[in-house]
Amino acid sequence: MLEQRMGPSSDTAHFTLAAGEIVEVLEQRIGPSSDTAHFTVPAGERVAVLKQRIGPSSNTAHFTVAAGERVAMLEHRIGPSSDTAHITAATGVTVVMLEQRMGPSSEQHITMERG
Repeated sequence: MLEQRMGPSSDTAHFTLAAGEIVEVLEQRIGPSSDTAHFTVPAGERVAVLKQRIGPSSNTAHFTVAAGERVAMLEHRIGPSSDTAHITAATGVTVVMLEQRMGPSSEQHITMERG
């Protein structure tokens, strides 16, 4: 498990995994004024759960899953004033479940390529 918790004024949080890594859980919790949060999982990774919870004034949250990934679950919970949330899964990604919970004024994007 990789777990990252950040305070209310952190600008950027990143998870970056190298090729060949196997991680059961990535969990990221970010305070209310964080600007950007990223999960980046390169090709060859196997992650059972990507979980990201972001406070109410975060600007952008990203899940990026590269080709060849297998992710059982993407869970994304974002507060009511977050500007944008992205879940992007490239060609060849196998995702069993995508879950995104967002407040009333948030924009959202879920992009799944064929494969």
